[in-house]
Amino acid sequence: MSREKMKKIAAEAREVVKEIRDLGYRCSEPEDVGDCLESYVELDDNVVRLVFLQPRYTDLILVKLTDEVSGCEEAIYSPRGLYVLANNPREAADAIISKAKMLIAKPRSGPS
Repeated sequence: MSREKMKKIAAEAREVVKEIRDLGYRCSEPEDVGDCLESYVELDDNVVRLVFLQPRYTDLILVKLTDEVSGCEEAIYSPRGLYVLANNPREAADAIISKAKMLIAKPRSGPS
């Protein structure tokens, strides 16, 4: 990913984190982890990973929410998690909180 695109994603990620904090939630500063940035938001004693990505064909903000901790590629291709596409940081923050609550409430499937 080009340096300019990564700077744009980083600026948007910081704005989204600010909006999440303004809504009253704890959220870590976005961190560069290769081809994406990651942050963590805490809701009701649960932690959800936010992966900020570069959308391929649009200028929208793209974030994947997941409970898995792995690299950028794994986050993109893993079937677990939910995506947020938003026009602005406030819209992204609202959607992230809404979807994070769904992700937390969803029973986990898999081997017992």
